[in-house]
Amino acid sequence: MINSREIRALVTRPREQAEPLVAMIQNQGAMAWSLPMIQIQPLAESQTLRDRILQLDQYSKVVVISQNAARLGLEHIENYWPQMPLKIHWYAVGPKTRRWLKSNGIDATYPEIRQKPGDSEALLRLESLQQVSGEKILILKGKGGRELLENTLRNRGAQVDCLELYERQKPDYPEDYLNRLIKDHAINVILTSSGEILANTADYISPALSQECCLVVPSDRIARMPEAQAFKRVYTARGADNHAMISVLNLINSEGLT
Repeated sequence: MINSREIRALVTRPREQAEPLVAMIQNQGAMAWSLPMIQIQPLAESQTLRDRILQLDQYSKVVVISQNAARLGLEHIENYWPQMPLKIHWYAVGPKTRRWLKSNGIDATYPEIRQKPGDSEALLRLESLQQVSGEKILILKGKGGRELLENTLRNRGAQVDCLELYERQKPDYPEDYLNRLIKDHAINVILTSSGEILANTADYISPALSQECCLVVPSDRIARMPEAQAFKRVYTARGADNHAMISVLNLINSEGLT
C-alpha cells in the first residue's frame, strides 16, 4: 500500500490505459490524475494492409507489439477471416497485450521475466525465436518506433513483414495547460510509459516545474533521455505495467518527496 496523501501523481499514458492505473493509485491511498501525452490514431486501410491480412495463413509467427496493435489487428482480421488461420504461433511483447489477445481467443507467448517483463529484448531471448531462418513472421505494430525486433529477426534469417496499424500523435493542449494542472493539484510525481510520451511531456512542462516533480520511466534507456535529466529525481520501473508503476510509487513514498 502506498497509503500516503503525499503522493500526487499524474498518469500520462492514453486515457483508456490510464484509467485503471489512476484507480489503482487512488485505491492505494494516494492521489492521481490523468492527462494523456499521446493519442492513438488508427491508420486508414491500405492495399498493403489488405494484402498482409489476406496472406495471414502464410506466416508461421505473428508478433503483437501493443494492446492497440492487438485490438486494431484483430478487427482487420475479423473482416477477412471468418475463422482464424491455424498453426500460427502468436507472441505478445507484454502481459497486458497477451491478456487482451487471450480474451479474444488467442493464446500468445510472452516473456515472463521478473526483472523486466514486456520489452523487445526479453521477447528476443525466447528460445522459440532463436532459430527462425526461412520462417515468415508478421509484426503488428504502430507507425515508427523501435526497429529492434524486425532487424534482429531478419538477421536470424527470417522473412519479416511489418503491418503498421496506428500512429501516435502529440495531443494539442494550450501552451500552459500542463503547468496549470500541476500547480492546481500540487502534482509531484509524473508517470511516463514510453520515450515519446516523455518527450511530449517535456515539451509542455516548464523547467521550473520539472525540477519540482519526480519522474517515473519504464526502462534505463528512457531514463537516459535528455528530457529525463530535467526532473528532480528519476525512477526506473521494471516495465510499463501498472504493478511496476505502483512499486515505484511505494519506493518514492518510503523515501519521501522532500
